[in-house]
Amino acid sequence: MRQGLLIFISGLMVLYAVILFRSVYSGRELMKREKGGFGFYAMLSTVVMFLSSFGVSDTALTVFAFRANKCVEDRLLPGTIIASSILPVGTMSLAFLSSMEVDPATLAACVVVQTLGAFLGVRLIMKLNGGMIRQIMGYALIGTAMLIVIKLFFLTQSGAGSTGLSSWRLLVALLWFFVFGALNLVGLGATVPNMAVLLLLGVDSRAVFPIVMTGNFISCCLAGFQYVLHETYTRKAAACSVFGVIGVLVAVLLVKTMNVRFLQVIMIGVLLFCACSMLRSPKQEQG
Repeated sequence: MRQGLLIFISGLMVLYAVILFRSVYSGRELMKREKGGFGFYAMLSTVVMFLSSFGVSDTALTVFAFRANKCVEDRLLPGTIIASSILPVGTMSLAFLSSMEVDPATLAACVVVQTLGAFLGVRLIMKLNGGMIRQIMGYALIGTAMLIVIKLFFLTQSGAGSTGLSSWRLLVALLWFFVFGALNLVGLGATVPNMAVLLLLGVDSRAVFPIVMTGNFISCCLAGFQYVLHETYTRKAAACSVFGVIGVLVAVLLVKTMNVRFLQVIMIGVLLFCACSMLRSPKQEQG
């Protein structure tokens, strides 16, 4: 199963890269008028995806950077975040699946349910205006900050646990993954919430990474295709996501030795700052 999944993920990445390239190339004149420089997007993708490989919320950093630089319209935030994460997250999934043990049944169930949540939720999310998206993201980011607190201060296991779930624990995880499969499409990163619930349910910390990263990739890939095809994303940011792949590859070499607890504490503040920024924004968007 693992070998087949690795081939499937690789195929999806190639297909997405082709579709993204065609979209960026056909819209190259529009891309010239987009705010922000390629250098900014390239550096942001590299740093954010490096940190995301350790479980740090990439969404919080990305939203903070986009809003601080006023380079991405609120209505394009979800599509830009998702479209820019596909290739780096796919790389994470391949890396962790290749090197860490996980129960195949739990992996398959979580990935399928998260993807189903994304499939059912993406059309609804794409119909929301900028104001509604800001409100949803604001409250969701606060919830994510709370989950990071739980993960940091209440989940102290060092890796002793099961490689999968069964009975009621699996049902709880599947419900959670379904909800965040949909919420992920408004730009809320599902990494931290999904990691937190799996750890709370007793999954070995080493098995958490392949489950979460694979679920994120496949569900986001489904949404990413639609955002790109509907052109509801920022081309410069998505094109520079190839630099995020570099950040991931560097992080994979360090993931077993680096302690990022301090970085995650900082992320709590970043999440809350972004949430307040979202909730203070006007509820209606022009145009």
